[in-house]
Amino acid sequence: MPEMTLIVKWPDGLLQECCAPSLALYDHFAEGVTYTVAHFRSQMLDALDGVLGDARSRLGFTRTSPAATAEQVKAAAARFAASDKVRVISMYPPLKTAAREPQPLRWSS
Repeated sequence: MPEMTLIVKWPDGLLQECCAPSLALYDHFAEGVTYTVAHFRSQMLDALDGVLGDARSRLGFTRTSPAATAEQVKAAAARFAASDKVRVISMYPPLKTAAREPQPLRWSS
């Protein structure tokens, strides 16, 4: 399972690394986007809960890094008002995108 890291900037300017053993965070966040603390916390916990459930069902045990990241996010978010802003600074590794050019449609008769 690929691991990824999200770097966020909290309202007080502190940076935090959020790690997950899955690229699932790309389903919830985008680099350069600002979220409210409440939205970020909710989406991060949902994403990490999904990762934990996937690992439990596939591997038969849970991974500790998503649980640790969830606790770190909860603690950090508790320092701010729900409407304060969190910015996703970077996400890595980057998602691979299709590198091929679109092909014209070919009609057969």
